[in-house]
Amino acid sequence: MGIQFDETAANDFVHTARRTAGVLRNQSARRHASADNAAFHFTGPYADLFKTCANAESIDRARIASQLEQVADSVDKAIIQARLERKRLAKVEEWLRATYLARVDGGVSDYILPARRPSFTPFANPVVSAAFKATERNHTPVSNRNHDKVSADIEALRSFVSVSQSQNNTLRQEIRNISRAWRNFSFHSSWVSYGNTSLFNGEMDNYLFENTRDAQWIALIADQFAASNGGELSAFEISINVARGWKESEEILSNPNLTAKELEQAVSALAKDSSNHYFLAKYADTKLGLLTLESTSEEINKATAVLEGISKSPEASAELLMTMGGEKLITRTSLSGAFTRFYDYPNESSALLHAIKKVFVNGETELGNSNPNKSKALASSLVTYISGKRIGSLYPGGDGAALSWLLCDAKLSTPFLVELGNGLDKFERSFRDHDNYSWGVMTGAGPTSISEVFPKDYKLAAFDPMASYMSALGHNAKAALEFFASDSMTDEQKVSRQRFWIEQRDWSHNKFTGLLSALDAATTTPGQAGTPAASGLTSSLVEMLANRTQGEDSSGNSLKFHSNQEKFLPGSLSSLGAVKIAHIFSTYMPAVDVYVNKPTEADSLANSVDSLDREDLNYMKSMPKFTRGNLTRVLRTVVSSKDGFGTLGEGVANYKTARISLIIKQHYGTKDFNRLLNLAAESEGGLEGFYTSVVGESLIDSADSESVKAQSWIELGDTLRGLLPIKDIPVAGKFLDFLAEQSLEAGRENIDEAISDARRNAVENASELKIKNLTSSQVDISRILFENDVLTMDEVKIYIERKYGDDSLSRVWFPDGKFPSSEMINSDHRLRTTLENIGKIKYDLKGYMTNFERVFFEKVPFPQSR
Repeated sequence: MGIQFDETAANDFVHTARRTAGVLRNQSARRHASADNAAFHFTGPYADLFKTCANAESIDRARIASQLEQVADSVDKAIIQARLERKRLAKVEEWLRATYLARVDGGVSDYILPARRPSFTPFANPVVSAAFKATERNHTPVSNRNHDKVSADIEALRSFVSVSQSQNNTLRQEIRNISRAWRNFSFHSSWVSYGNTSLFNGEMDNYLFENTRDAQWIALIADQFAASNGGELSAFEISINVARGWKESEEILSNPNLTAKELEQAVSALAKDSSNHYFLAKYADTKLGLLTLESTSEEINKATAVLEGISKSPEASAELLMTMGGEKLITRTSLSGAFTRFYDYPNESSALLHAIKKVFVNGETELGNSNPNKSKALASSLVTYISGKRIGSLYPGGDGAALSWLLCDAKLSTPFLVELGNGLDKFERSFRDHDNYSWGVMTGAGPTSISEVFPKDYKLAAFDPMASYMSALGHNAKAALEFFASDSMTDEQKVSRQRFWIEQRDWSHNKFTGLLSALDAATTTPGQAGTPAASGLTSSLVEMLANRTQGEDSSGNSLKFHSNQEKFLPGSLSSLGAVKIAHIFSTYMPAVDVYVNKPTEADSLANSVDSLDREDLNYMKSMPKFTRGNLTRVLRTVVSSKDGFGTLGEGVANYKTARISLIIKQHYGTKDFNRLLNLAAESEGGLEGFYTSVVGESLIDSADSESVKAQSWIELGDTLRGLLPIKDIPVAGKFLDFLAEQSLEAGRENIDEAISDARRNAVENASELKIKNLTSSQVDISRILFENDVLTMDEVKIYIERKYGDDSLSRVWFPDGKFPSSEMINSDHRLRTTLENIGKIKYDLKGYMTNFERVFFEKVPFPQSR
């Protein structure tokens, strides 16, 4: 017989409980003092909360200490009762044994019976209880006090934090000890009855958790004041920066009195805590989901504010993208654009669209970097939704424009762009034969008001997601090259994709801007430029764009476009598009140089690549292959644009400088130097002649085109006599005022004369350009030689002295021994002539001139005199 009660464990528990209670009571005075000191200069709603929390902590501390002392007393009594019960049981056992022996002997005598029968009633099981529930402390003031001011003594707050953290660390160990002692006692003492023992079932930990939260809370408030240099803050400013956990965050966001600006501030601040991202994503998704075409301006603005706040955190933005998925992302973007179309909310609509895009770009970039598979999944969901909406339905509902907006000129990750591009490529190419329209054209059926938010160069293509996709590739060289020339494709697959997108697809609505942005990034970005893939793509794009100018592919088959505007002709390019393709040619100028001076012809050069072994071009071994004819066709379109003309001219000049400088660096002083320099000069002559020829032909063709237009107006006027608006005849100049006052018959002769003058002027301009480029090129070569110390100042002085009788002009033209400025050269004919010829000291001008003449086109005869 016996009871299960471990007196050793009970004594250990009693000792530990009383020690912990003592620690709690001993800490009280210091904690109260630090709390009172912090509260003394603390004002406003947060001061009230702090006092309430400090009071709650004090009460809970006393309750825990009291409970620990009471439970220690209860276990003390249980120890005494256990001893008494064990004694009683021992007496009962002894009496029963004696009684049994007497009966076994066959008789009962007073001698062997116990003197007295012991009590058979056990002592009552002692009951041990320790009930306690920690007070949950509120750290968020009521919403109607958001604008109340708060002030505090920063050092007093931090002193409280220090005391609290130190005491919490001590208590943490005490709670571990008392919890361990309680478990040991209760496990080995089942004889005891247990009442409510919540004190040992997590509530002491909850009390310590609230203490820890108090310390963290006050530390954050102190930091807020420190950041504001100790000035006053509003309760709202503090709230959004000290909230911890979704419960407190939700209390802040649920305040209906928050302005849109405050809501954005709140979400932005809360998004800094990663534990809030999931809930913020759900919150934002709900906000967007509640918008309808009947939503008010305020509702739209608040949804925008939430998105703006989330966009500040890439991680929170990524969480929202994963919550929404492709379908919601498209449909809610489409709805945002519709606010302008159906209601007069253009500003609200624009702000909401920009906020959605910020979340998309920031979130997708984060996904692409941290979890490429999730980024690919997002891309796949977009393709799935867009593709599904198009099949069997000719009304896209603005979804195409929505996707276009998200992609337009956006900086996105490689995994996303590659996955999206492959999906959209497959879908559009399979859809192209439907009614003989491309998918890009089909998407134009939806609302177009969203186009107002697009950048200037992309407005006309707002309906076309692929134009916007190409513009996004323009910011990601790796994805761009992967799209057009992936290593995973066969050569046949590469050419097939390139032919579709470069040669066959409609781009006039975008003036080729998006396409050329993608091709520029793919072929010219350092690390990719000069690789076989990039050079092969450059071969393809020149051939295929040249084919567009003629309206037929390399095999002579007609290219079927929806309008003549789809041809790659002067006037078809945007300024940005012209700059992009001029940059491609500038990057591969060594190849242009080779094929201009040694032209090759072939039926098709798509994806063909040369390896150039010229020692002065070894910085880029792999080069595209061109034909002179294709180069001419494409470049005439490029230089028809002012920006394209300027960029290409700069590329030619930079190449010339780089090439001659490299020859000087590698060969000056060697026996091969003069030979290589003359070869370079000869080659430069051919390149300059070709460039000048292309520009000149473009000028003349432009004049011819205007002449055709004018003649068409005249012929139209014969039919519609009296209805022809003379002022609209596309021939400008001195005849315009005269024509506006004359009848058609009276003006015909003058119109014909104006047409003739226009072409004659173009030819003259081309001739002047030829002279100017010749002069500029020769001056440039002299400058390069001078700046690289090949042509010395002494040689310059000698040349000038022989030419003009003394060397005094050398001090005027070369001040401080520096090459003359552009302004000085342009303003002084003698200086310009001198600089044209001075380089002949070092190189053979004859080879340069001969090659220039050979390449220059026949339409413009070279003037015999200057």
